[in-house]
This record gives sequence, C-alpha cells and structure tokens, in this order.
Amino acid sequence: MKNPFKFGTIVEGEYFTDRTEELESIKQLLNSDNHLILISPRRFGKSSLVKKAVTQVARPCISLNLQMVVSVEGLAAMILKEVFKLHPWEKLKHLLSSFRVVPTISTTPSGEAIDITFQATTDATVLIEDALQLVEKVSEKGESMVVVFDEFQELMGLDKGIDKRLRAIIQTQRHVNYIFLGSQESMMTEIFERKRSPFYRFGVLMHLDRIPHSNFSQYISERLSDNFVSKVNVVEQILATTRCHPY
Repeated sequence: MKNPFKFGTIVEGEYFTDRTEELESIKQLLNSDNHLILISPRRFGKSSLVKKAVTQVARPCISLNLQMVVSVEGLAAMILKEVFKLHPWEKLKHLLSSFRVVPTISTTPSGEAIDITFQATTDATVLIEDALQLVEKVSEKGESMVVVFDEFQELMGLDKGIDKRLRAIIQTQRHVNYIFLGSQESMMTEIFERKRSPFYRFGVLMHLDRIPHSNFSQYISERLSDNFVSKVNVVEQILATTRCHPY
C-alpha cells in the first residue's frame, strides 16, 4: 500500500491530525489584537498548526524562518521578498520610495523569482523598521497580515540589542498579528518570561504537547487499510514506541 502518512514538512488536509483545541485557540487569538508565542520541541507540528489556523481565518501571512538568515540585512530582505509574494510590484513600488536605505531588487528573466538585497549600513535598525512598516502599511489598506517568526530564538544571534529594537517597532503597529515560534524552550522562556526582557509577556504563551493517545490512535487506525494485518496491535506498538511523538 502507499504510505498513508506524511512527515518532515508542513502537512495539510488529510495528513493533519488533532490539535482541535489549539487550533481554535489560535484562531480566536488571530481575531483579536494579540500576539502568540508558541513553544514546543522540533517536529511537533507548530508550523502546520499555525498554517491551518491562518488558512481558516482567511488572513494573508508571511513566514520568516530565522534559521535562514545570518544578518539584520538578510532579515529585512526576507521580509520584503515574502511581502512581494503576496502583492504585485505595482502596488508596492511607491511605498519603497520612503525607505531610508533603498534595496536592490532583481528578477529572473521570466519574472517568477525575485531577489532583494540591502547594502550594509551602520544602523541596520532602519532596515527592519522600514520593512515592517511596509507590512503595516499594506495591512492598513487591506486585510490585516499575520507575520510568523519561526525559530524566533535565533534572532538573538543576529545583532546585539536587536530584540529591544524589534520590540520598539512592533509595539507601535495596530494592523498586524505576530506569531513567535520556538523549539528551544529555555531561550524562548528567557525572551518572553524574564521581566527584564524587552519581549516580556508580549503575547499569549502556548506550549504544544504530544498528541493525546486516543486521538492519535484513531487517526493512525483510520489511515491504515482495513486489510492491514493486526491493525490494532500495530497501532499500539507504534504509539508505545514513539510515545505519541507527532514526527
């Protein structure tokens, strides 16, 4: 039989299981003016859960994986690239004229891919501020955007004091929901629960746990063929071995 399970990437549709309570909580939050901090070990399905919630509330969304950037300039460029995926150049080009450091924008001959770079500057804060203000301006004129920072704890390695500067920018915005995902619990707790941290209690804190045994058992059983020999025993063996770890 064809493998009835998908793992290692974001899963949707029939491959997504459970998380009904967490899903409803995130959807309610996205319909408010609050932000979300979601913490769990890697491969627990944070990104899949958030994507499903954003899809169901029908909100535009950009996702930024901080493991993929090594500088503040790179983060600012990533923000712009993701915004350009949602909005055409003609809609945004007049907004770029207000940038204090003008980005270099190039496209492939087919126009399907876009590359954005910033020159290094002594004050990289202006790059992030201009990029996130673009997100705010776009949201003011249309549907409020959701910005997902994946592996947010990696931010601390980009530049000294970047958390303080980013917090100062985000706290003034009124049309964007931010979701901060993290897999290193100690670092995420330090960022959002330490009283002297700029991001102290900045949003609703949620911990994602393993999928409950009964729900996971039912899902696996439904995905396996009825002709599967000793299906019940196999399901129990799987869950006993993995201890209900989603991956």
